[in-house]
Amino acid sequence: MATVRVTIEGLDGARMALNNLALAIEKPDDKLLTRLGDAMLEDTDIRFMSRGYGSWPPLKPATIKRKGHANVLIDSGAMMASTEISKHGNEVILTVPHGGKNRSTAVPGYHQTGTRTMPQRKVVDVTPQLMVRLGEAMAKWVSDLIAAFGKDMGE
Repeated sequence: MATVRVTIEGLDGARMALNNLALAIEKPDDKLLTRLGDAMLEDTDIRFMSRGYGSWPPLKPATIKRKGHANVLIDSGAMMASTEISKHGNEVILTVPHGGKNRSTAVPGYHQTGTRTMPQRKVVDVTPQLMVRLGEAMAKWVSDLIAAFGKDMGE
């Protein structure tokens, strides 16, 4: 015969563990922010390599001739390499601070919004692919919290 007994102390312990779990979700730790930042950086790298997940317009023939190749937004790699994550409180911020051979701070903005002579090629965007990556990072974090919760309960 299988028997399970729960005492008042056990319920109090469970309440405390659930409360701690709720607090961890309400006020995430640095591990979650790091995971979210890593997911954002990964998405940005893929965005550059896949030409905006295939959404960036190709270069004009004259631009290809001048550059000697048809790679969109990848000449020196400075803009892609400049991508950085910063954490402020419970917020993660992805920034692409400069780009181009001269490392100009204006270059990412030109591509993000487009200009009169250049089509828009967003280097930073909230896409379905990014949302999947962020969801996976959060799911792993919650899974780790639950695993730790089980250990706290004597597993």
